[in-house]
Formats: sequence, structure tokens, C-alpha cells
Amino acid sequence: MFDDKLSYITLSGEKFPLRCGMEVLEVVQDKYGSVEEFENRLMPFEQKKDENGEYVLNEEGVPIGRYVMPKIADLGDALHLMVTAGLEMEADMTGKEIRSVTRKELLQKADMPPAVLGEKLHAEMMRCFRRKNGTATQEKETADRNG
Repeated sequence: MFDDKLSYITLSGEKFPLRCGMEVLEVVQDKYGSVEEFENRLMPFEQKKDENGEYVLNEEGVPIGRYVMPKIADLGDALHLMVTAGLEMEADMTGKEIRSVTRKELLQKADMPPAVLGEKLHAEMMRCFRRKNGTATQEKETADRNG
């Protein structure tokens, strides 16, 4: 129904819309300082160091390390922000009243390991950066006017 605008996550059998848009990123920047910092909190990566304390890279220059468990507080923030934005968009698109859910309710319903929840929330965050058409709306409008 809203597949092009919303993703969904199922928690304890209940389906919730997810949306990571500019309104979510604004809150993330205010609280965490940067989007990159928040991304690292959803899927924290601990880079391996050598005996001199230098970070280790493989032959292609990719860091070697391991993903570690994200903090539940960070997952709760992301889940609540994204579900709230999804519920607001869903209400706008259907003309129905906005359904509300608390951060506590969402965390209580979370029935997957924290690392899996972090991956799902990270995937939604990355989806927000992908362009569906490869050209921003403003670029297309400018080309149409100049064209």
C-alpha cells in the first residue's frame, strides 16, 4: 500500500511502519552530533588494532574487526523516532488519525535480538539516503525549466 514511502517492521506479531526522513535525521543530529555517529551506534563496529595500536586493514584497505552489540537505549531512540515518523506518514496518506505508541511499548514488543533490530533500523536509515530515480527532484525541475 505504502511500499514506496514506508518500510515495515513486525514486533511481537504487530506490524509498524518505519520511516527515516529528514525529520528523523534532524533529531538524530541534535541528540548524537552527527548522522554518522548515530549510524555507528545502530551497528557498532570494533576495529582490530595491531600490537602498535594501529588499526588493521585487509589487502583492499577495508578495516578488520567485528560488530558488537548495540546499546538498547540507542535502538529504543531509533525505533521510536522511525515508527513515530512512519505512523505520521501513514496517517497523512490514509486520512486517518495518527496512532501513537510509546518508546517503552515498542521496546517491550521488540522480540528479536538487539543486533538484528539494529540491522533493520540501519537498513531503513540507508534507504532514506538512496534515490529512487537517481536524480533529485530539484535537479529534474531545474533541467525541465532550462531545457
